[in-house]
Amino acid sequence: MRRQWELSSKKADKKHRTGCLIPLGLYVAVLVIGFFVTRPPLITENFPEQTARSFSVAVVEEAEDGYEYGRRTLQTIQERDPELASFRYLLPEQRITINVGDIHHATVIENHEDWQLIEFDYSNTYMATSIYRAYADRVEPVSYQMTASVGDAMMAMVVTAIAVLLYLLAALINFVRNRRNKRRQSGL
Repeated sequence: MRRQWELSSKKADKKHRTGCLIPLGLYVAVLVIGFFVTRPPLITENFPEQTARSFSVAVVEEAEDGYEYGRRTLQTIQERDPELASFRYLLPEQRITINVGDIHHATVIENHEDWQLIEFDYSNTYMATSIYRAYADRVEPVSYQMTASVGDAMMAMVVTAIAVLLYLLAALINFVRNRRNKRRQSGL
C-alpha cells in the first residue's frame, strides 16, 4: 500500500510541475504576438516627413580610385540645392556595402536602361528597408518599412522579466501545494 501511495504521490508532483510551463508558453506567445502587432505598417505612398527623414538612399560619388558610396535620406535629397555638386543615384555594382561605423547594404533588384529598382537595408538603432527607383538625377520612393528597433529588445526584456516573475510565482504555488499534499498524505 505504501508503494502505491509513493507512485501516486510522484504522479501528483509531476502533474503540478507541468503547471510551471504555462508562464513559459504565455511568454513565447506574447513575445511572438507582440513582435508582429508592434510592426509599423509598410508605407507605399504619401511618405510623411518622419519617413522621409528615415528613408535611405545610396549615393555614388566618383573618387580618384573608383567610387565612394554614401547614404542620404530622402528628405536631404529633396531639400538639396541643385547648384551644389551632384552625385549619382544609379549603382555601378549589383550590391554595395556602405561602412560608416554602421554597415548598410544596397542591392539592385531590377536594372533597366535608364533606371534601377534598389533595395537599401539600413541598420543602426533600428533596421529598415527602403525600396526606390533610381534615375541618373533623381529618386522615386516605392516603399519603406521599419523591420526592427531597440524598442523590440526593450519590450522583450520587459516581457522576459514578467515571465520570470510568473514562473517563480507558479513554482512557489506548486511548492506550497506539493508540500501541503505530502503533509495531508503523511497524516493519513
